[in-house]
Amino acid sequence: LGVDGDPLTSVMVWESYYLANALHPGKAEGSPFLTRIITEPEFDGHDLNAYDTVFLLNVARPQASKLTQFLESKRPVFIFLGDRVIPEEYNNIPLFPWRIQELKDPGTSRPESISRIDMNHESLRSFSGPAGESLRKASFHRYFRVNGSGKNLLTLGNKDPLLCEADLGKGKLFLFTSSADLDWNDLPLK
Repeated sequence: LGVDGDPLTSVMVWESYYLANALHPGKAEGSPFLTRIITEPEFDGHDLNAYDTVFLLNVARPQASKLTQFLESKRPVFIFLGDRVIPEEYNNIPLFPWRIQELKDPGTSRPESISRIDMNHESLRSFSGPAGESLRKASFHRYFRVNGSGKNLLTLGNKDPLLCEADLGKGKLFLFTSSADLDWNDLPLK
């Protein structure tokens, strides 16, 4: 389930556009994933029992009780930040392992790139070859600084975390400190 916090008039500029297409390359044929995208207001009354994973994409106000319940059922939650995110809303979630700090905006200076990929993490091992070089070429113009517990899976050149993982309850929580679309980085094109 993808919860799009910033759906716009054209699907191609939705926060969820690149994620949905990555899960369904070449359309739905042959993909093992069944993806459903909803908006943030729809998330309120939505039953999560039918889903294996939840992606929050630039969601301003996460629903802590729903997420905690989902994580307790041993299912992962992925959070992608963005311009609609209200850091205090995330920082006030009980047991949230990170503190979302200030927005890092290099402005006219050189954007950051990925300098470290945790190759010990099973899902990142495939990035040890050419795929890793492509990943390292991604440019990050904006992201939130975060601190806290957990494991940094992707780290930027200035040592700021880009992708973090933490055990929360019985599930895994992942935090991507930049956006899932092209607003703050060009990762979806890499």
